[in-house]
Amino acid sequence: MAIQYPDVMNDLTAAQQRFQVGCVQYLAEFATDPTPAGGVAQLVVTLQNTVDTPARLVVRVSRPRLKGKLRRRSEELFVLQESAFRLQLDEGEVGQLIIPVGVSAEAPPGTYDFTVGGESVTHESAQRTRSERSENQAQEIKIEYPQGLGIAQFLSWGYETKRKAEQSVSLEVVVGESQESEGLSPRYTSAWTPEDWKWITPARQELNDRRLHIMSSLDARSLFVDFLRESKAVFQDVGIQLDLGEALFVAKMLTYTVRYFMGVPAWQDCLLVPILAYAHSEELSTVDLRPLVTGVGYPHVLELAVALAFSCIHESLGREPWQYAEQRGLRDHILQCQSTGAALLIEFLYLPLILGGLVVAHELVLKGENLQQSLDQVLRLPQVFGRHL
Repeated sequence: MAIQYPDVMNDLTAAQQRFQVGCVQYLAEFATDPTPAGGVAQLVVTLQNTVDTPARLVVRVSRPRLKGKLRRRSEELFVLQESAFRLQLDEGEVGQLIIPVGVSAEAPPGTYDFTVGGESVTHESAQRTRSERSENQAQEIKIEYPQGLGIAQFLSWGYETKRKAEQSVSLEVVVGESQESEGLSPRYTSAWTPEDWKWITPARQELNDRRLHIMSSLDARSLFVDFLRESKAVFQDVGIQLDLGEALFVAKMLTYTVRYFMGVPAWQDCLLVPILAYAHSEELSTVDLRPLVTGVGYPHVLELAVALAFSCIHESLGREPWQYAEQRGLRDHILQCQSTGAALLIEFLYLPLILGGLVVAHELVLKGENLQQSLDQVLRLPQVFGRHL
């Protein structure tokens, strides 16, 4: 086997069960399911090249085989601009082919099975850079949905691959109002190439060299003070004036997140390697780690904290009150506002971060802190919630 590349598919979608044709792993699914009759469904095919040479690939999509009176109307009920797609994936490249499928307003409600398949070829000298299976290294971590966080590249969520030329993909069509779409043009988006790993190797090496000495520089009290200050500034930029109670529990959730990931060496990579890699790429000093984590690393910690907060709330309630799509949508919205400076409503912080901070408060009592006084800051007045919610 050549250089081992990370599994990126599990960072894009839940791909613990996937398929392979030639040298390319793939998984097809409808991102918009169910889809109202008259709307457009987005068929997403996630592709991962497993070798160290480019791969030529053909992806084919077949419409459902209908029965009864609908048998002759397959092409009328589901519209594809193209049914065969030719791609070339670079060495180790991972990406997504997005294929819009127009659903006729006359399509009866029901479940329809599409078929996605194809073949791939590569150079005869190609060496494998990704295996056909991987053990799940993340069974103990509380993060339930790692997609989009980037951490599945450092901590394998595990997968099994079946060599199969075709995959059946179900689409549920429901009655409802159709929405305007941007058309039926397919598009391919590259998500990862070896160039994206350029700064990861030196970042991992530095972390390995310093691993035994970094815990003391990330003590809870210092992190909390830094996150308290940084959170006020960050959210002021998106139009939110955090009061003391709100700022306390946002900072508490962020601090808890760092300490949580620092608790296991393998999890430390998920937290620190992306931050160190960014610092290397920007030629920033990495001597003092805490300002990196609470400063330039703030967006990464914030994203992890939102995901971890949802899991902590789930654990506390004994049930999952929000679906994954809702969690991912909120997480993406918070991060987008933070990065662009767009206005953010404070209720979007209450839902994961402040409520998450309340859930973990007893696990992160700082030296000299009166926890009840801290709780009183955010819970003492009903209008604290009524003001925003």
